[in-house]
Amino acid sequence: MNYNAPVIIDKNFSITEDKTVWFIVLVVVLLTLAATIIAACILFCELRGKCFTGQWSYTNHGGAVRFDCK
Repeated sequence: MNYNAPVIIDKNFSITEDKTVWFIVLVVVLLTLAATIIAACILFCELRGKCFTGQWSYTNHGGAVRFDCK
C-alpha cells in the first residue's frame, strides 16, 4: 500500500499576494478601530451625564478632528 501525502500548490494562495486585498483589509481594520473609539467616547460622555459632540475640518492637505463632552 502506497500513501501519497497531500501537496500544497502555490496557485491556491495567490489571493494573499494581491495588494488590493490587503489594502481593503487594512481599511476595514482602521474603520473598525475608529468606530470602536467613537463608541467608547460616546459611552464615556453618556455615563458622565454629558453630551458627546464632534467636529471635523479639512483644508489644503490637512485635517482635524475634535471630540468633546459638553
